Amino acid sequence: MRNYLTQIEKLRADCRYLLTMDIRSREALDQREREVLKEEKRLKQQSNLKWNLQEDEGYRRYQELEQELGQIPVWDDRFEVVLDEMEELQEQLPKGMELMKDAKEQLQKLREEKRLIRQIKRMDQEHLATYEFAHPIQRKNPEQTRSEIRNRKKGDRQWKPRL
Repeated sequence: MRNYLTQIEKLRADCRYLLTMDIRSREALDQREREVLKEEKRLKQQSNLKWNLQEDEGYRRYQELEQELGQIPVWDDRFEVVLDEMEELQEQLPKGMELMKDAKEQLQKLREEKRLIRQIKRMDQEHLATYEFAHPIQRKNPEQTRSEIRNRKKGDRQWKPRL
């Protein structure tokens, strides 16, 4: 049962993505995948240029304070002290730090979108394989198939249709 629920949830996410991105064909999905990959590559290159910022001592201190802030309860007096120190460091650090955080968030969103696209393509391939497997059976005339079933023999008796 849980397996079916997860499959339904995946299908719902896929449908929501296709509708919000207005993707109506396989070609449009492939085009969007290429755009996502290009944007991801651009953001990776941009973040590689900003790695020099991480070598800065102020940035390291800011990251340490950020981690410490996550561990301190809000009602603790130390919380305010750490927050004030972080604000001072933020003023000293270049704007590149904020851009790098935005780039990380964008990169995470793009990776999620890329995962969805690949999941949709995988499901499409599975359904296509299933359709191709069943397609020769569907090509037959339904009346001809019914007559073949009626004319089959079971032992010495021939099956007769019920009316």
